[in-house]
Amino acid sequence: MKTVWKRFLALVLSVLMLTSCGWTAVFAEDDEDEENENLPEKPVSDPEADLEDEDLWDLMFAYLPLSGNWADDLVLVAESQLGYTESAENFDAVLNENKDGYDRFGWTRYGAWYGYPYGDWCATFISFCLHYAGIPGDAFPYDSGTLNWVATLINRGLYKNRTEYTPKPGDLVFFDWEEDYRADHVGIVCIVDEASGKITTVEANRANNVDLYEYGPEYGYIMGYGVLPENPNPPAPTPSIFQSGTGTATAAQASPAPQATPQPTQQPARRATASDNFTVVHGFADHKGGITYYVEAGPDTLPSDVMLTVSPINGNGLKDAIGREVNGRVLSVMALDFLFHDPTGAHLTPEKPVRVALYPATWDYTTEFILIAQVNGDGSVRIVKRFDDIREVATGLRFEMEENAIYAIVFCTSES
Repeated sequence: MKTVWKRFLALVLSVLMLTSCGWTAVFAEDDEDEENENLPEKPVSDPEADLEDEDLWDLMFAYLPLSGNWADDLVLVAESQLGYTESAENFDAVLNENKDGYDRFGWTRYGAWYGYPYGDWCATFISFCLHYAGIPGDAFPYDSGTLNWVATLINRGLYKNRTEYTPKPGDLVFFDWEEDYRADHVGIVCIVDEASGKITTVEANRANNVDLYEYGPEYGYIMGYGVLPENPNPPAPTPSIFQSGTGTATAAQASPAPQATPQPTQQPARRATASDNFTVVHGFADHKGGITYYVEAGPDTLPSDVMLTVSPINGNGLKDAIGREVNGRVLSVMALDFLFHDPTGAHLTPEKPVRVALYPATWDYTTEFILIAQVNGDGSVRIVKRFDDIREVATGLRFEMEENAIYAIVFCTSES
């Protein structure tokens, strides 16, 4: 009798448990449906927007005059990316903690190169730059995360705490925003002011773009530095940005890496390009307004004490004037104002055309052709050159400049 009673009790309990689980599941489904109804609408991403590939990146950096000095080359590559912004159309949308909106993580060329196209990209940006600066991973390790990167650098003897080391250009700088002795962010040191102790850095994934930042010696969130070693076997440098690839040059003839904010821009040593026997007497290089520029003048073109001041110009104010001269529709404009002058500020006009190469950090991906437009002081516009091949964009927009003026990169499409 006890056995029958035990079996009956077990059966009843089993039925109650099943019923309870069933009702629990129903309630859970109802709660989930109600929660989903209250969620904001998820934004729609275009997974095909703004995509790039390795072939384009290789072309993009083919122009850079790498010297073989790893520090200079890393800064040069990093500064060429100033102005790059993560995609606003191609993104991963993640519900935030409050469940009242979505955080967007845009596609970047740096994350895509590393294998994490929508991930945090301060570290992958630097790994990307290390790669295209020609710095091998066995000499200085790459990484996609700051915490593991610091640990790796410590094990390799390539890390210094901020209190025991004075950084130099090309070093990595790690930040501890949360003050928990764990690295949260990383940048590249590009300028060190020995007199004031200030450093200027190139950093990515702050405000969703690549930009310059400056820190004084009292800034306490710097945790330490990744010490970039010197290249033990520096190759012969590229002699000129305009060289076709033939000929050789000595180290003294090489173009220097562009500086972040020199005024006036530094001039490299006199040198000749083997491709067309063009002798460079005056050379200027820098990055302004999202554009890296190189300017080279030959003999009997400008006086020996010439200086060049280059100022970024808001392209939106030029769209209408340029648009009237364009057989098509202007999508966007990036512009720089070039002014040759002597040390007193007096304007100088070149006696011969000056060669210019412009490299925008980003461009409009819907463009069908690109123009270089000269905008004069009286508001008149002259179309200097047209580019129909995207490969010309990736390897530089090259043209001749005859006078002081605003020179604009104009992204256009044909009239529909």
